[in-house]
Amino acid sequence: MKKFFLYPIFSAVVLLAGCVFSSCDKEEPVKPDDGGESSSAYVIAATSEAEGGGTAASYLLTSDVLNTGSVTTYKNGTITESGSYWVYFQDKYLFRLVYNQGSAGLSSSYILNDKGSVVARDNTYKIKRFTSYGTYKNYLITSSTGDLAEEHKDEHGYLPKGFLFSYLDVEQETFGSNEEPVFSENYLGNGEYVTLAGILESNGKIYSAPIPMGLSQYGVKAEGGKYVKYDDLVKTKDGGTASSSYKKGELQWTQYPNEAWVAVYDDEKLTTPKLMKTDKISYACGRYRSQYYQTIWAADNGDVYVFSPSYAKTM
Repeated sequence: MKKFFLYPIFSAVVLLAGCVFSSCDKEEPVKPDDGGESSSAYVIAATSEAEGGGTAASYLLTSDVLNTGSVTTYKNGTITESGSYWVYFQDKYLFRLVYNQGSAGLSSSYILNDKGSVVARDNTYKIKRFTSYGTYKNYLITSSTGDLAEEHKDEHGYLPKGFLFSYLDVEQETFGSNEEPVFSENYLGNGEYVTLAGILESNGKIYSAPIPMGLSQYGVKAEGGKYVKYDDLVKTKDGGTASSSYKKGELQWTQYPNEAWVAVYDDEKLTTPKLMKTDKISYACGRYRSQYYQTIWAADNGDVYVFSPSYAKTM
């Protein structure tokens, strides 16, 4: 039986991203039973620093080994557009994800050709705004939470929050999104809307951490205001900036910071989750409730571990 663990500790090691890629004597990456000779190389996503600070250029470099010698950009590698995140899909593809604050993102992908060089595939996609991402079966999936369509507004004119999913079919190079609305309001039964931190494939299922974000204007008014525990936390005017902005009539921060939740899904549609809760740790995401750096991971034997950077007290 696979096990599920939640730990009240958090540690991280920042490494230069690298993965082994394989290629064969055609323009697509090697696949099982292709036949013919194949080769492999480590592909490393790297950047160089500009003289005055910031990024001068982005590269995808190749190397036969990582534990000896050095890697240089001289006669090696491919110059690329900058990427916020690099996602390695098995040993076949490397995806570039570009995060645009509050706006739609971009994605493109790369392979290792028969000459051992990293080359871009044909398509670049404009994907929905995302705050988390992961892979499942043949998909690269991104997710975020945003307002649903006008048809779902309540009697006060407030829009409910829902999940916005993007699906990139890795093999077919096609793009799609969830056609049916998936509500994120009252997701955990406490009235609050959530975002997802991490999309982890393990044991044939998807694991993610729903992060409670407080009560939207829609959630504050839901069922006559029954989900508001602390009236003084409901905003009386608009304020804040960027990701910390808020609107009059919403309750910005969660009323349940002493809980961690995990959702388990049967497929990429990310509906009908099995929900699990613990009060041993706080919500499972990065600092300032950032969903970009997931804290849910699988061990080689399939056990799933969930980490929290802090333990928060109740209000």
